[in-house]
Amino acid sequence: MKNYLYMILAIVFAGCGKSQTFETENGTLVTYAKKGEKEPSDTLVSYFLLKYEKEGGKIFYETSKELPAPLMLDADFYANNQGTFFEVIEKMKIGDSIYYSLPASELFIENFKERLPDSVESNDPIKVSVSFLSQATMNEYTQKSLFIKREQMLAQTDKEQTAKDVEIIDNYLTANKIEAVKLESGIRYTISEKGNGPKLKLGENVNVHYAGYLLTGEYFDTSMKDVARAQGLYNKRREPYDPFSISIYNSPVITGWHEGIYQLNKGTKATLYIPSPLGYGVRGSGEIIKPNSILVFDIEIVE
Repeated sequence: MKNYLYMILAIVFAGCGKSQTFETENGTLVTYAKKGEKEPSDTLVSYFLLKYEKEGGKIFYETSKELPAPLMLDADFYANNQGTFFEVIEKMKIGDSIYYSLPASELFIENFKERLPDSVESNDPIKVSVSFLSQATMNEYTQKSLFIKREQMLAQTDKEQTAKDVEIIDNYLTANKIEAVKLESGIRYTISEKGNGPKLKLGENVNVHYAGYLLTGEYFDTSMKDVARAQGLYNKRREPYDPFSISIYNSPVITGWHEGIYQLNKGTKATLYIPSPLGYGVRGSGEIIKPNSILVFDIEIVE
């Protein structure tokens, strides 16, 4: 009886120590580091961890869990991409982690249609490691992508200049007895009328009426005809003075607009105080907005 148990344990341990593998059509041996079970859907966006490295440890490309590689694994993807890399991807299940080795020329030139990286010879073996993390809907993917874009845009601002501008803005607000919401980005805002609509989302298309001016009170632009007339900015060619349409963190407007408007609900009227690095920065814009100008915007999110 005891010998029988030892035999079973020996078989189990032998099985656990044995790597599971498969071969591609051209004979490349692929090894599983971990096996998943869930079949992926070709209607969802797939997230992968990817790493390509040369023997000796030089890494040419690597993604992270915070910034995974998104792929849409539908029929068009496989029709337009041929080679061992894509054959392996097609065989993977959610949760799989695999690795294999390919000659540099096969991976970069034949599969990716790219030139060889510097200091790499055609026959140099490249280790490819792939983990199939998860899948998401297209809406979830869009939200994640825009969130990452937002983080990157905010991270690129001049921190030193932002700190100087924030001090000026806060002193101005204190002197004028204005209580404002303070954002980590440096933006300050007040709400004069809260809207009843839902909070805005990344990527959402919104219509905004606005009036832009400096802390000195000098106006430089507006979408409101009455303000334009009052401030000597009226331009007949601007008619009919409609609201300005933007897609949050998608449209080519200043970062301060994206970040400020993103905080609000539809229907809200607010005032944004924007440090210069989140506005036009060191380049300025036109005659009124000099380099490093703090901007103020009275806005209304039109429903």
